[in-house]
Amino acid sequence: MKKVFVFLFFFVSLLSYTITLPKEPEVKTQLDVEENEKYNFPVIIDVYLSSFKIKGNADIKEFKIKVKTEKEGFVFYKDITLKDIKEIWITEWKGTLYDKEKGSYIFYPTKYKIVDYNNIVFEYKQNIKEINKIKVNTTYGKTVLYSIFFDYYNGKKWDSGVEGLSLIRENPIKRVFVKIVFEKESKNE
Repeated sequence: MKKVFVFLFFFVSLLSYTITLPKEPEVKTQLDVEENEKYNFPVIIDVYLSSFKIKGNADIKEFKIKVKTEKEGFVFYKDITLKDIKEIWITEWKGTLYDKEKGSYIFYPTKYKIVDYNNIVFEYKQNIKEINKIKVNTTYGKTVLYSIFFDYYNGKKWDSGVEGLSLIRENPIKRVFVKIVFEKESKNE
């Protein structure tokens, strides 16, 4: 009987040790929620090699970047969010190998000219992933626009017609957007 009691005591002790209480649910702070929030902004988007400007409401995920500008020999840095931006111009793309067998490269924007609502022009030299793909609702219907693109290299030239293995581009291929203008009334909420 004493052995059974010791065994039960040991077994119950072992069970209570291995059973853990459920974790309390994680409560998101306001900052966490804001970082993942998408905003719907009225925009005008310029597409490369097209006179057609796409006007509509774009769903863009909030982001915050550190930009810089120069004035009278001084360099100024500023944290800027999507709500602070009046215009974004993409001025350079950089390609990286995507599929060696096919010779395909993907080009991401890597240099931007950003204008805030004080008409100060800032430069940013990293990809802003939140605007690589934008969903836009227009009077024509819904569409998806891209600031990234693929190009294929055959060893001498690109499908886009560019000569040589240049992985830095100042211009994309057709149907890639190059500029977003945010209409001011969307920012005043």
